[in-house]
Amino acid sequence: MKKITKLTVCALLIGAFFTAFTPTARAAAPPESLPLTLRALEAFALEQTAFIQVYAWSSGQINTAGTTNSLWIPYVKVNGMVNERDVLKIIANARLRIGVLRTNDYVGFSAYVYDKNGNVMFSGGNSGTLMPSTGPVSLNLFPVKMRMSDDVVFALPNVVGAYIAERNPNGEIVEYYNIPVQQDGDVGRFHYFAYFGDKFGELVLSLDDGTQVAYDLHNRGRKITPKIADVAASSVTAPGHYYAEDVSQVWVAVTQQEFDDRISPLLQYVNSGTTNRPVFLGSDLPSMESHASLRIWRQGTSAANAEVVTLTEHSPWSQKSIGPGYWWIEFFYPSGFGIDSNQYFPPYGGNGGESDGGSGGAVKGKAETEVSQSP
Repeated sequence: MKKITKLTVCALLIGAFFTAFTPTARAAAPPESLPLTLRALEAFALEQTAFIQVYAWSSGQINTAGTTNSLWIPYVKVNGMVNERDVLKIIANARLRIGVLRTNDYVGFSAYVYDKNGNVMFSGGNSGTLMPSTGPVSLNLFPVKMRMSDDVVFALPNVVGAYIAERNPNGEIVEYYNIPVQQDGDVGRFHYFAYFGDKFGELVLSLDDGTQVAYDLHNRGRKITPKIADVAASSVTAPGHYYAEDVSQVWVAVTQQEFDDRISPLLQYVNSGTTNRPVFLGSDLPSMESHASLRIWRQGTSAANAEVVTLTEHSPWSQKSIGPGYWWIEFFYPSGFGIDSNQYFPPYGGNGGESDGGSGGAVKGKAETEVSQSP
């Protein structure tokens, strides 16, 4: 987005002077609406009128005595209000005189309306070939249409950040636009681009107390009342992970989803007692294949030192005496299921690995680890 910056040295100096001596606004709550539609923006921009500049130029301009190519006119409000007719009359009544070298040179007239801080609110102009004259002075009159600036400046108390979320008619985010905010005491000044007028989306302002307020771009700039939503998981699962505590037998039935994603089971067994506990351990797959062996190691120790337990002959169970504490148990199958089940991607761009979506949606098995929350 461009910002109009056609300021003369005089405009910059006077604008800086008035900026320096503008009192800081007192802290206040955000307004209930902002002028975000195009017509409301035009009205708002006109209400900010503080200075008017008219400027004449030529392609063959020369500085001569008795010429005035620019006027900077402070605007005085009537009863604290801006009168649009007066603003336009001031521009229409301005007369500028410049020196022009040749009769085929172009001459032009430009006008600008500024707010008290030197920001352009409206501008307009026109130009043409130098008109012939019957005397020493050529009269050149141009119709001028004043157009609101592409961006207008808002000054709101307590605002420290701003962005615009543009949406399509379906309510989907199209793009985010960050808007720089200039701090002036308790007031934040930021440019709102007319491009967003009447579009779908919202202007979001961040306040100095950490809260935010949002304004609807399309609905007359009204403040949006946010909907409050509690967010939590209805259930939490870890596919392939199973849990058992203080039971004498554990049967791990691998779910169909885990089988399809080739996720072999890992059981965490907890013996909260003080003595060894004999436990029967078994596992099968949806293909009806039963485990052949398992590895068991105490949590917090190296899996390289795990004890291997082979399936008891003519039995679907492996029997193991498990001491007090936490244990990991890994199951193996004659077909080699799960041996080549690593489906994680290699690190990308130095940002670590990422799963390819090994599914989540697992159906709860007999001893599958799951923590649920009632709605």
